[in-house]
Amino acid sequence: MIDQYQNERQVEYVFDEATYQLWISNVEEPLRSASILARNSGITRVEMLNLEKDCVVIRKEPDEDGNWGDLIIKRGLKRRARKRVLKINEESKSVLENLLTKSKCRHVFSQPRHPDQKLQPWVLESEMGRLREKLARDKIKLDPGALDFTLCATRF
Repeated sequence: MIDQYQNERQVEYVFDEATYQLWISNVEEPLRSASILARNSGITRVEMLNLEKDCVVIRKEPDEDGNWGDLIIKRGLKRRARKRVLKINEESKSVLENLLTKSKCRHVFSQPRHPDQKLQPWVLESEMGRLREKLARDKIKLDPGALDFTLCATRF
């Protein structure tokens, strides 16, 4: 379930586990990490791109609900949206720890070849294009809606 902003167009996402695993096994970084975070927390693309290290709180042990921490979303929000807190599950924790280790700037998502620079939106979009081409070359068919869903809440 993805929480949406007030007055936001409602969209139903259907993405079965097999399709998701196929996607994750074929996609490269940073789109892989972005896909995992979006699926597990509902973070949007703009929120991801603006996510700074000071907004990631990872605990040493999970809480009673199995959450390993919080993503405090306060940058990249739509106008009139309030700060929100997203939970970090075990899969997201692993992804975030990897991203935080690689990033040499204040942002969680940094450029793959320039970790001292913030990730730009075109990097994710061009990676999606490369993946579409790879899937077509390998004759792997995904539901057309699945490709649009891949970053579920990212709204490409």
